[in-house]
Amino acid sequence: MNKKIFKNIFLSSIIIFICSLVVITGLLFHMLKEQTFRQLKAETEDAAELLEQDGESQIGDVIVGEHRVTLIQSDGTVLYDNRKDPSEMENHINREEVQEALSSGEGTSTRRSSTLGMDTVYYAIRLDDGNVLRISTARYSIGNLVSELAVPSIFIICGIVLLAYFISRRASRRIIEPINSIDLDNPKESRTYPELQPLLDKLDEQQESLQAQILSARQKQKEFSLLTENMSEGFVVIDRDTNILSYNQAALDILNPQSLPSGSVLRLNGTDQFSMVITGSLKGERTEQVLEHDDRKLRIIANPVFEDDRVIGSVVIIYDVTEYEKREAYRREFTANVSHELKTPLTSISGFAELMKDGSLPADVVRDFAETIYSEARRLIELVNDIIKISSFDDDSQMYEWEKIDLYEEAEYVVKKLKKHAKDHDVRLSLEGEHAVIPGVRQVIFEVIYNLCDNAIKYNRKNGKVDVSVKQDADTATLTVSDTGIGIPQKDLKRIFERFYRVDKSHSKSVGGTGLGLSIVKHAALLHDAKVNVQSRLGEGTVMTVVFKKNTAKKLAE
Repeated sequence: MNKKIFKNIFLSSIIIFICSLVVITGLLFHMLKEQTFRQLKAETEDAAELLEQDGESQIGDVIVGEHRVTLIQSDGTVLYDNRKDPSEMENHINREEVQEALSSGEGTSTRRSSTLGMDTVYYAIRLDDGNVLRISTARYSIGNLVSELAVPSIFIICGIVLLAYFISRRASRRIIEPINSIDLDNPKESRTYPELQPLLDKLDEQQESLQAQILSARQKQKEFSLLTENMSEGFVVIDRDTNILSYNQAALDILNPQSLPSGSVLRLNGTDQFSMVITGSLKGERTEQVLEHDDRKLRIIANPVFEDDRVIGSVVIIYDVTEYEKREAYRREFTANVSHELKTPLTSISGFAELMKDGSLPADVVRDFAETIYSEARRLIELVNDIIKISSFDDDSQMYEWEKIDLYEEAEYVVKKLKKHAKDHDVRLSLEGEHAVIPGVRQVIFEVIYNLCDNAIKYNRKNGKVDVSVKQDADTATLTVSDTGIGIPQKDLKRIFERFYRVDKSHSKSVGGTGLGLSIVKHAALLHDAKVNVQSRLGEGTVMTVVFKKNTAKKLAE
């Protein structure tokens, strides 16, 4: 803007100067012309008066400076000329100034001299005797005047151009300075030209509107960030060239890239499946794929973003479905195991019942079959009860009655209840320790202690022993069940808490059980925010430890 103002001022100054120079030159030339005519007229009239007094014979004595004097007879014949022989001169009757003088008493004319390159001004006056006295003088033409003034004019013009340059530059700066000093944040408080006040008012209105829009955009951005950052799913927005526009922390946590994401989203994961999802969405199709990533399973969903039927980008959602896939696998395995475990006793019951329905069997055989049916039915009931217990732990809506429980007293109750069971297996069952009060669900705590002790008895050896102990410190209470049984192979330690998992299926079948005891212990411990530790050596025995927190998050409401 400064350059434009400077240019306009400078050019305007030069144009004004040139126009002024032309007008002044014209006026000077006009004034010079008028002055020449007046002077020539006065000198001619003086010369005519002298001739009238002294006679035309004395015309040679008339001195009129450097002017040319010519005496012309009324018929145009030249009688006298102080510059040229009259006999050699042509008749002047047709000269404009001569004709005017003969008719009106005086006459003037101006003619261009091609030889001298100057204008000649003529003034003629009619004498009393009818002759015409003409005096002429040379005068600069406008062209001569300009050429004579060319050199000084050039210096003057250069000086004026430089002066105009500096003045224009200074003027443009002074003009633009109040405009540049306008505070765009507070336009109304700026001091500038009154003519700009409507513009400042408009700027102020726009500033207020812009600030409101910025605040609204920031608020929406904050809301968007809060939403995306609190998502457990990964969220990535890309443009049509796969460049990352936005992402949330969950995307980094799930994909775990080596560095912060920038550039192409394909840098986050180099697998073909991930690339297929991205390229598919940018072609305008919703794409979905499950891929392996760092021993986890991720579900990638990419939805294209359209603008006027043109794909301008894509929104990529990333789910960690590892636990879901595991739960699905557990569910399928659990369903298969339940079906198998239910089928075995039901088949046995159905087979013996079919043999008994004819009534042709001896009484002692019927009693044996009935005992077997009863045993299988009890096993079936036990299995169904354990399944119900496991299902209750899976049900998040299940309501439990929490209370303060003495862990030692509960263990003492279980030991008394299992004394006969231990004696039948030639196993010595003992309890030691101290009283420790924890918040918990009494029936669930009972199941934990009962299943640990029952397993320790069933998988023990003759004349073995099971030691139960309860200890506490400031923050925790510890239940320990150790046995001298068959032990657990190291390769199976990680799986013993799985539903229906048995280390030795043949031995498990002989001792009975549903295969859900340790799974119940695991879920009961999770309910109480407790930790279960296992130490075992094959052939030497097993030590099961459950550590309860006295201030567990799910404690009894006080």
